[in-house]
Amino acid sequence: PCVVVQWKRLIENIKDKSLAKQLENVNSWGNKHPYIIDQLNWGMEDYWETPYEFMSVSGDCEDYAIAKYYTLRAAGVPEDKMRIIIVQDFNLGGIIHAILGVYDDNDELQILDNQIEQVRPALKIYHYRPIYGVNAKWWWAYTPVS
Repeated sequence: PCVVVQWKRLIENIKDKSLAKQLENVNSWGNKHPYIIDQLNWGMEDYWETPYEFMSVSGDCEDYAIAKYYTLRAAGVPEDKMRIIIVQDFNLGGIIHAILGVYDDNDELQILDNQIEQVRPALKIYHYRPIYGVNAKWWWAYTPVS
């Protein structure tokens, strides 16, 4: 399909760019897809899509994070630098939300989020409380700071 050809072109175009530019490009690409809840797409409460499904029918927050994760992996970003993070969003009444975190060259966690147009440092986002993070190798449980 055309979306896969465009996706592969994006990956080729960002492979030789700086990590910061890769993050900006991928966040912008992903955020152009409309937000669609799983109930409408799949007829179920929760469904974690593949990148191909996301490119075909869009999705909800974890689908953005997954598609961005696999796009950056395909562009050569090491898996150990990335994690999909499940957070509690206090701007939206405490609902559960998914974002992608990527450690930059200075080991600072950058956030790619379908709700935020720009890539932002995690330490500059105050309305999220991280619950857990995952990548293809590991998972992390976050404990609240008192």
